Amino acid sequence: MKILARLAKYAAILLAVILLVVAWFPLSAFFNESHAAAEIAPKTGRFVLADGLKIYLQEKGPADGPVVMFISSNSLAWSETWRDCIDPLAAAGYRTVAIDLPPFGFSERPGKDGYGPIPQARRIAAILDVLNIKQAVLVGHSFGGCATVEAAFRYESRVKALVLLDVAMSLHEAKPAHPGQAPWWLSWRPLNAVWGSATFANPMLTRGGLLRFTANDNCVTPAKLAMYKQQLGVRSSSQAVGDWLAGDFMIYPAEAAFKNDANYARFKPPVLLVWGKLDDITPLAQGQDLARRFVGSKLVILEGVSHIPHLEDPAQLNTALLAFLATLPR
Repeated sequence: MKILARLAKYAAILLAVILLVVAWFPLSAFFNESHAAAEIAPKTGRFVLADGLKIYLQEKGPADGPVVMFISSNSLAWSETWRDCIDPLAAAGYRTVAIDLPPFGFSERPGKDGYGPIPQARRIAAILDVLNIKQAVLVGHSFGGCATVEAAFRYESRVKALVLLDVAMSLHEAKPAHPGQAPWWLSWRPLNAVWGSATFANPMLTRGGLLRFTANDNCVTPAKLAMYKQQLGVRSSSQAVGDWLAGDFMIYPAEAAFKNDANYARFKPPVLLVWGKLDDITPLAQGQDLARRFVGSKLVILEGVSHIPHLEDPAQLNTALLAFLATLPR
């Protein structure tokens, strides 16, 4: 009986610790997420109304230059994370537009069902409409590649070319028994804020996440770290990230165009794939597979780079981007 009592005591202590940890994440988020987006968004950008949401974007370069749109819709990223690409391309005569797709960055967040690749693709097209852009080169990275490719397939006439950097497309995952449904532990929305505050919306985990996604620790400087964290001060970020986990990241998009193999072979605009040779998040084999799917595409492999080329070695990435852009009609 003494052993059982002792075990019960230890179990109670363990449960109390778990409950305290679970409670600590949303509590810390409550104090950190204390700003309206407009209060802390950089003044280098602006908000536009597209598809019913206030979308934050940053622009640079000549108004009449060929348009290159950088799309941020994945963990740890927002428009400013493209800065080391925005400035050189703008200096080379391109009109650069970097957008924040929710839940990351400073754009307004939709309801819990608004994070899948189809509504995100619709927002990309709506932003092009608002900016009066007929065609653009779309650049997507990591999990943001899903929204980027979805937009390219659904609105091909608006796409001058497509650039995909170490994209996470989950094309090799088996189709689940119930496609389009979130896991049971994400089905109760009030808990989503907890999952968000314990993962991508937690600024205490940002540095560790960046180090996990990069090959060279020196690229995660204090200034870069502060920039990546800046977006996390927006109110309700944890809830939005949790909703994204439930509504996009953790589900199989049953109706998504990027899940249809036939769409890759018939896609006409030029495609550039850029992959870090050391990427173990989305290994090079996935880039090689995409190169086979996109007929006539080009694959550039970056030496010494893992999953975030524009953070790890923007100079090497920009060389590849500018060389590809130079092949396109202006």
